[in-house]
Amino acid sequence: PSKKTRLTEKNDAVGGQPSLPKNSSDVATKKQSTTPKKDTKVPTPAKKKPRPSAKSETSGDQPSPSKTSSDLDPPMPSNVAKKKHSTTSNKEKAGKKPNTSTTTTTQPPTVNVKVHRVRHLDYIPSAVLAMASLDSHLAVSRQDGSIELYSTTSIPEYTHSKKITSHLFPLATVAGSKQAVAHSLAWVNNVLVAASPDGTLWSIPFVGRTRQLEARIPSGGGGVFDLATCLELPLVAGACQDGSVRFWQILDGKLQEPPLATLSTAGAPLMSIAWRCVQQLKDHAYKTQVFVGVADGTIRKYLFDFKIDGDNVQIVKHSADLRMTVESRGRRTPTKVWTMQALEDGTLATGNSLGQIQFWDTITGTLVQSIQQSEQGADVLKLVVNPSQTKLFASGVDSRVVCLERMTNTDTTWKFTTAHRPHTHDVKCMAIVQGYSKVNKHRLDTLVTAGIDTKLCTYVAAEFAKRRPQVYYPWPSQSPVSSSTAGTGQRLLSIHRGNQIELYRLDASLPSKQSSKSTSELIGEIALETTS
Repeated sequence: PSKKTRLTEKNDAVGGQPSLPKNSSDVATKKQSTTPKKDTKVPTPAKKKPRPSAKSETSGDQPSPSKTSSDLDPPMPSNVAKKKHSTTSNKEKAGKKPNTSTTTTTQPPTVNVKVHRVRHLDYIPSAVLAMASLDSHLAVSRQDGSIELYSTTSIPEYTHSKKITSHLFPLATVAGSKQAVAHSLAWVNNVLVAASPDGTLWSIPFVGRTRQLEARIPSGGGGVFDLATCLELPLVAGACQDGSVRFWQILDGKLQEPPLATLSTAGAPLMSIAWRCVQQLKDHAYKTQVFVGVADGTIRKYLFDFKIDGDNVQIVKHSADLRMTVESRGRRTPTKVWTMQALEDGTLATGNSLGQIQFWDTITGTLVQSIQQSEQGADVLKLVVNPSQTKLFASGVDSRVVCLERMTNTDTTWKFTTAHRPHTHDVKCMAIVQGYSKVNKHRLDTLVTAGIDTKLCTYVAAEFAKRRPQVYYPWPSQSPVSSSTAGTGQRLLSIHRGNQIELYRLDASLPSKQSSKSTSELIGEIALETTS
């Protein structure tokens, strides 16, 4: 409507009562009367072509059949019509399927495999009794007599992560005997020496030879409860049950018999031993100190001077130097010193049966500091120190792994910092494995703990207080079950159980078309005997 028409309608609404239209015809009549009469031609919208997909919707009165869908639809601008037309054409193009007559599909290869389920494996993991480390290698002794060799590799914890962690990778497993279980391990160069409380010792050369147990030799002093080595000397020292210290030489990967030297008895069994080199002189001469924990509650110190001439090792001089007594707190039984570590600053760290970690001055023989490892007084079974000797780790019967720290390697004051409890039973084995990070080429020391619960736990020694340990459960790295059909034409199955291998023959029978079963028949057993 024009401006004049709008003013007329407004005056009518203000002057009197507005007259509301009763129906749509009144509105059409009023609009027609108010529309100005001009001789202008009103353009008529162009007729839209009928769409093939559009359907006429009816409501109320049905349109006559003569009317088309274009007559019923409202007029539409031409640009909208073109846009819809182009959209429809694109959908039709997208809906067309490609011509697959020339394409070929390749099916994945299939293999016909027979699977036999072994229900009588009965694998039982064994407790860890001893551990020893050499650079990035770790030897683990288990209660079934087997000895495992691991290697550590430092990699990022996650992809593109700056946080570095270390992982244990199994290298070899030597099946032992249940009659000779290693309770103590020590490395002499690349030769692993093992000792048992039954009074036998043996060696395993992992480099340059087949990985097998060499000839066992008797100790001559009863059971061997602990071993110690000095890295500069091809010797191993043993704490024997008769109270004496014996030295054995390692030559060509074998223990030499008889012992190189034997000290006089201390009057009681020796429970622990520590050995460190004090000074290296000219002509391959060494001054060393040996500390032993005696079952009568005392700690003895011995001085030894060695000289090496080719394969010949001689003891130039030896003497007893100090005797230190451990408090018993009024108990009738003397305090046992289960473990000890000789530090480079002349301090001796010990762990005893009262749950104490004590530090001794080895020059004067006096007690410098004593720290209670647990409130319950649980025995301290193992102590290890990191290469920089600023952190000392302790474990024992209470299944905790605690960390003591000092500011520098010359500081005499140690402080308790943190503790973890990843194990469920006694933790009697610990070792520090040295390694290097492949990411930033820095040194990364790994602490490994184990015990009666059969699992291994690793920690980053530098971040012991910040990160949780990584747990390795005791499933074997190689499956104890293997099968073969080569040469015989029959299906054979072998099961490795401790120190023997069982052989089975698998015979397939088909009782029905729906199911197939396989039965196994025991052929024989192969015993894995060690060299005696």
